[in-house]
Amino acid sequence: VTANILPGEIYIHNPVQGAIYHERMVLINLSMSNKVKYFKYDDNEGSLKTLCRGCKSYSKKKPFEDGFHQLTIYGLFEEGNISHSINFFVDSKKPRIIKSEPKRDEVTNGSNFYIKYSEENLKEILINFNPSLVLSNCNESGKNKECFFDLDLTDYDGQYIYYSFNVSDYITSVQSKNIKVKVDTSSPVIIINSPLKSEYGKKVLFDLQVNEKVRLQYSDNN
Repeated sequence: VTANILPGEIYIHNPVQGAIYHERMVLINLSMSNKVKYFKYDDNEGSLKTLCRGCKSYSKKKPFEDGFHQLTIYGLFEEGNISHSINFFVDSKKPRIIKSEPKRDEVTNGSNFYIKYSEENLKEILINFNPSLVLSNCNESGKNKECFFDLDLTDYDGQYIYYSFNVSDYITSVQSKNIKVKVDTSSPVIIINSPLKSEYGKKVLFDLQVNEKVRLQYSDNN
């Protein structure tokens, strides 16, 4: 970035406009052909701070919090002064996966998937189970965010699958451990051999056949 001033020119080498930095310590690197009385700066329209006095260049790292920054550089001369603003983003924290469901060895029909995560500058969340899918509805940045979603697992009925999550910002990505779950998208088939539509005494034989392991309950008119 170059800004014309009198006398000479000032060159802002760093930070770079629109850049994302993965460390909180960001280099401020300036140079010019003539000395300035002061180089000063402010961050997000905060208090004005001095970089150097009677200098032609400046190169030193300064701490910045995670998030958006509008950095304004001021060059002060006897003849006048200039200012120029640059926007950049600091994202020093890796995404964090806090919790996911279904849990290991649970049974799922695809309707009970869930992730809880923290990321202030979210790019995307993927679920990997062959294939990998971008979860377009899981798109909110912030702390302790939750997302519920369904998957069509019809092709995997009766099988075990392994799934994991990828949570990414614009610099880093983290992946959860692989979790094995059993897929069951078919309704159980129940054959009732007894009781039938008939009259019985006080005790009635229940003779049932089910094609898979289920929890059975019954109710009567009483």
